[in-house]
Amino acid sequence: MFLAEDEMTLNWVLALRVVAQTRVDELTEAVRIRLRQAILDEQWGEAVELWIMQTGTPIDVYASTEIASGYDTALNAAEIQFSPLFRDFGTSS
Repeated sequence: MFLAEDEMTLNWVLALRVVAQTRVDELTEAVRIRLRQAILDEQWGEAVELWIMQTGTPIDVYASTEIASGYDTALNAAEIQFSPLFRDFGTSS
């Protein structure tokens, strides 16, 4: 379960905590490239949408009135490149 104050934050959380954790062998090269670029360009919603379409994994979203932030927003592009989605980044496929 993930909590966020708004849709943009939820997409950010899902992109970093779910999409970027996808193993590269679960995706085609074309999808890997598109997902990586969306994440590096901070296009969180695009990355999540593409991941849902590719994996067929549904995501349920429920409205909430007040929540507390529990995520480290300091996760940056340098760190995200060490996630499973980027394991073979920069090498030929």
